Order: sequence, then structure tokens, then C-alpha cells
Amino acid sequence: MIFKIALYLSLVVIPVRSFSQNMIAILATAERNKKLGCIDTTGREVIPIKYDDIGFWGNNLIPVNIGAKERNYLKSGGKWGYCNNKGVVAIPVQFNEAETFHEGIAAVRTGNKWGFIDTTGKIIIDPKYEKVRLFSEGRCAVSLNNKWGYINRKGEVVVNIEYGAADDYKKDVAAVFVGQLANEDWEDPQGNYCLINKNGERITEPIFQQIWKFSEGLAKVEIANSADKYATKKGFINTKGKMVVPAIYDKAEDFSEGLAVIGISSNIEAVRFSDSEYIFGYVNADGKEIIPARFDQAHSFINGKAVVGKGRKMHSMLILTDTTDNSIVNYQDHPKYALIDKQGKFLLDFEWGWLSPAGEKYYIAQRTKFNGSGVIDESGKTIVPFNYTNLESIGNNLFVANDGNHHEGEVQLISLDNKILFRSTSLAMPAPRYEFGLIHVRTNHLTKSGFIDTKGNWIIRDKYDMVWDFVPTSGNK
Repeated sequence: MIFKIALYLSLVVIPVRSFSQNMIAILATAERNKKLGCIDTTGREVIPIKYDDIGFWGNNLIPVNIGAKERNYLKSGGKWGYCNNKGVVAIPVQFNEAETFHEGIAAVRTGNKWGFIDTTGKIIIDPKYEKVRLFSEGRCAVSLNNKWGYINRKGEVVVNIEYGAADDYKKDVAAVFVGQLANEDWEDPQGNYCLINKNGERITEPIFQQIWKFSEGLAKVEIANSADKYATKKGFINTKGKMVVPAIYDKAEDFSEGLAVIGISSNIEAVRFSDSEYIFGYVNADGKEIIPARFDQAHSFINGKAVVGKGRKMHSMLILTDTTDNSIVNYQDHPKYALIDKQGKFLLDFEWGWLSPAGEKYYIAQRTKFNGSGVIDESGKTIVPFNYTNLESIGNNLFVANDGNHHEGEVQLISLDNKILFRSTSLAMPAPRYEFGLIHVRTNHLTKSGFIDTKGNWIIRDKYDMVWDFVPTSGNK
């Protein structure tokens, strides 16, 4: 089982549910002296910090390990069992590997073979598979003799084990690879992907070099580009396998709020495989180009607005600064950013060195001619002054900031009115999180971890070597 990668700082902002009967338990994994367990939102150690490795919650059970050894930052060996969300060992430690429960079933490895157990620990599908995935929509992809197919909850094969790869079902369809995937990076795969239904019937031909996850009912696909054997064309299919956005684009991103970013080769002399090769626009779910491709950069819509850029991104690495006034000498060589609505109307013009959403109405911004980050509203009004060398939103109108005037490594938690709520020696700035009202901070030169609230007060003191995000134990990760 792969050990978790740390996220150093997380904000969560909906009401905390207490750890009690008939309520959803909210727990976080914590590490101390190379041992792992789980704590609740008051800091109580629900699962004792004594295990050598730990997995992810599912169906109020979490895999725990005794005897694993660390090598090259990964842990392996030992035996696995499961604890429940009250800290009780519900399934004794006995398996060589144990995965997350999903839909009331978990995959476990005994010797070299994988089987499945229910939440009581009873083996319901005998260990006989080489590889397995998680159950999803009553189906699970399994592998024998380097081929993949699907079984149901009874262990019956419902899709023949004949594919080179198989993804999880979502909305009654799954992507499978017809042929053989490459064993080495330098090899080419022999075959293509198609879409199948729950009965294993193909609802598309195997013509796709890749099928991505569905988002808003559509999945990005890519097919071979007849004009360039090293390139592909992208489009989108629906769950019925219909191509609703034709595969005519050189770049594409998942749908967000009804629109998807698409890119067309700009045919300029640029570094290959860089975004600088393309111009970008947006299509809707009917395949209509709502905003024509005319931007050098384009980001997904969030809250009805999207950041777009002009100017080649490859120029942005070298910044020459005049230290007398902190101005950027070569600012004209760098991209400029703007804000548009879903009709392509400009809300903010190309007068910013960077823009990044920070909630519904605010944006982290950089000016084109001067170093420093601040916060503006959608009209361009300055809300937080441009005094920070680094600035990142963590939700709830709070920001992690570094103004460059303190000891190396110190960052601050600041509010929208530019008040410092907390200082820490953490260097990491995570993706935003929106749960449970607690912020993970690291102190003592990144060696200790704990949680504060959104006002900067300690809730769980920094006595742990590491902590991870709080999650509902009923869910899956």
C-alpha cells in the first residue's frame, strides 16, 4: 500500500460534526515517532498512534498495519487489518495488503493473490486475482494472466477477462483497452480504448488512444492525428458513446460550468509540447465554440468567470527586477492576464501579471510592472495590498502569505482586511480545502504539526510530526 503524501496546510470551513453516535465521524491521520493513528477535531486520539502504516477511510473502516518498514520514503511489509471509527480493531491484522472499503467491500491480498472481504472480515470472493481495483457501481475490474475484466459482488465474471486495461464504472459505463498496453515507456501500445456498458457490450469502437474521466456527463477523448503520427486530436463523448464535441482540437480540458477549454495549434515557431504552441477558446456541451480561440492561455470557468492570457508563457521564467522600486524591467516580455464572463466579455482587461480565483468575488493578482502579489475584487479594486512575494487563497477569505521581510521559511495567515492571524515556519501552500473549520500548520522548521481555527487560535497543539486532512470516515478517498 502506498503511504500518503503530506499536504502541509489545509483549510476547512463548514460546521464540524461531533464524534458521537448517529453522527458522521470526522477524523485525521496523525504521526508521532514514526507511528500512525487518528485524531478527532478536538485532538482526542481515537485510533491509538501505534501503527506502522495506515490507509484511507471507507464505510467507517480504515486499513492499519503492524510491522511495515520504510524504504525510500515508502512503507512495505507487515500485516494489515481494519479499525473502526471508534478505535476498535474490527478485522484482525492478518492480510499481506488491504485496500479501502468501497460499497461495503474491500480488496485484500493473501500471499500473491487478491480477493475480497465484507465489513465483518468474511471472505466473500476467494483470493485468485493478480490485480484488482475498487468496486464501483456494483462492478470491480480484476486481472488474470495480465488481462482485465469485471466481476460483480458475488464474484461472478460479468465482463470477460480479455482487455489490456480496465477503468472503474461511472454512470454505467467504463473505458477498457482493446489490445495490449506497452510494458516499457519506449514501447508503443498495441490497440485502443473503447467504452463498454454494464453487460460488457461495446458502445463505441476501439478508436481512442485515451478516454479521460467523465466530468459534467462528458469525457475527453483523443484519437490519432492523421497529419502527425506524434500528435493526437481531442474531443468529447457522452455516456452513450456519441461524439458531441468533434475530435478536431489539439488541446482540451475537462468541462467546468458547461464550458471546456479547447486549443488549436497556432503554427508558430515555439518550443514543442509547450502551451505556447496553441491558441485557446471555449466550447459548450453541444460542440459549439461559444468563445472563439484567440487567447494564448485559458483557464476553466469558476463562478461564471475565467482567467485568460495573452503573450507566450515560455517567456515568464526570467524576471529582471529594479531593486530601487521593485519594478520589473522586462515586463513587456511576460504574459498579461484578463478576466472574462461566459459570453467572452472582458470584466478585467489585459493589465495584470497574474490572476487566480480566490473565492466568488476575489482574485489573487500581480501587476504587470511591479513585483508582489495582492488581492483584488472583480472590478480591479485593491483589497489586500501588493506587498507579498507569495500569496495563496485557502478559502473563507483567508490567505497564506510571505512578505519576504521575515526569516526564511516563515509564512503568515492573513485575513481579507490584511490582518495577520498566525505566523508559522511552514513553506508549503496547498490546494484549497473547505471542510471542518480547521487549518493544518507546521511549526519548528517544519518538524511539528497541529491545527488552528480560522481566527488563528490553537485547537490541536503542534505535538505531532505530521497530520493529514480531516475526512468523514464514512466516505472514500
